[in-house]
Amino acid sequence: DINIQHFMPHEKDELFRHFESVRSLAERKPELGELSLRRDEEVLQIVDTTLRICPFFNYPARLRYTLIPGREAALIQIRGGLREYRCVYRFSETEGGTAVDVRMVVKFPIGPAWLLARLIAGPLMKRKLRIEFKKLALLLQA
Repeated sequence: DINIQHFMPHEKDELFRHFESVRSLAERKPELGELSLRRDEEVLQIVDTTLRICPFFNYPARLRYTLIPGREAALIQIRGGLREYRCVYRFSETEGGTAVDVRMVVKFPIGPAWLLARLIAGPLMKRKLRIEFKKLALLLQA
């Protein structure tokens, strides 16, 4: 499990607008490949994609993206090559901005590359989350 908290000096509603669709999230989330939208509703989207967890580990996946407006966005694997993939963003107002708590779970299938993938995925996914928030900060400055 990966847990990080990131502070953004912006109002929660302004920040949450950038999480209102899986497509806007995919623009910043480096592990999401090309999306094929299967279902599109106001608070639920289902997409087919390839999860690019590590340079040599790509997994096809069907993902569910759900929203609790203004509070939470969750990207969860429904089915695919990983045993589990889940990334949940929780938003809370703080003095001077918004705190975003991110919890990510990536469980690899058991096999010959399992141990290697598990060892490098944690640090790599933390780095990808930092990149995602840097891209978001640039969008908010524009």
